[in-house]
Amino acid sequence: MNYLTGGSATILIALLLYFFLPFHHHDEKVDLFADGSLVTTLSLTDLSTHPASQIIQVKLAHEKFADIPFRAVPALDLLSSLFGARLSSQDALAFICSDGYRYVAHQAQLRQDQAYLAYARADQGHFYFRNFIADPKGGKTQEAGPLFLVWQSKNSETLAHTSTASWPFQIVKIEVVPPTKDLAAIPVPRPDAALELRQGYEVYRQRCMSCHGSSEEIAPSIFIMAKTVQKQGKHWLGEWTKNPQALKPGAKMPALALESKHLEEVYQYLQFIP
Repeated sequence: MNYLTGGSATILIALLLYFFLPFHHHDEKVDLFADGSLVTTLSLTDLSTHPASQIIQVKLAHEKFADIPFRAVPALDLLSSLFGARLSSQDALAFICSDGYRYVAHQAQLRQDQAYLAYARADQGHFYFRNFIADPKGGKTQEAGPLFLVWQSKNSETLAHTSTASWPFQIVKIEVVPPTKDLAAIPVPRPDAALELRQGYEVYRQRCMSCHGSSEEIAPSIFIMAKTVQKQGKHWLGEWTKNPQALKPGAKMPALALESKHLEEVYQYLQFIP
C-alpha cells in the first residue's frame, strides 16, 4: 500500500536530500593570495572530489565538545600544493573570514595539530554548527562555510580551551604571510604560566598583534598599550575594544567583538607586559 501522496513524497525526498547530500555555502569559492596577488581560486566543488577528501570526527568546543563529523581535506598538504613555490617553509598562513576576522597559523602548528579545512558536514546537508559559546542557552545556529578550519590532534581540545580564535569559520580568503619579527619580539608567557595568561597571549596574538605589535608603524605598540591598560584598568579596556571612537573621536581602530572571557584573558596578559 502506498502511504505517501505525490506531494508528501516530494517533501520527503527534499528533506532527505537536504540532510544527507553535501551542501555548500552560497559563496563556493575561496581566493588564495601571495605577495598581494591572486594565486588561484579554490572551488569547493573541487574539494568534494579531491583525493585527500575524507570524513573526520572533531570535538567541537562550540558544541560543548560533541563529536561532529565533517568532510574535510588536510589543510597544509592542500595549501602547499596550491601555493607551490609561493609558500616558503618559513611563511605562515592567514585565514580571513567573511566578517574580516584574520587568523594566522604557522605551518608547523598546522601539521603538528592536524589542521583540516572542512567544507561540509558529513551527517547532514546544512554546513553549520551550534554555537553555545556565543549563545550559552540556546546554541546559536552558525553558518560554517565556505571553509572552516578545524583540528583533529589529541591537542585539539586544548587548543579550543585556549581560545576558539584558532577555529576560524566562514573563511573566504587564505594568504601567505611572510615571517614577522613581532612573534619573536613580544613577551611570551612560559609554558608553566597560569592558563589565563597563556590564553591571553593567544587571543592578543590573533586579535591585536597585527596592529599593536612590537613597533609603532601602524598603531601604538604592545608596550604602550600595556602601560595604558595597566593605568586605566579593565573597564577602560572593555570600553576601548567595544567602541574606540567613543573614547577617542577619529580613532582608526575598528570595534572588536571580544567575548567577556577573552577580554579578561587579554587584560591579564597585558598586566604581564613589563
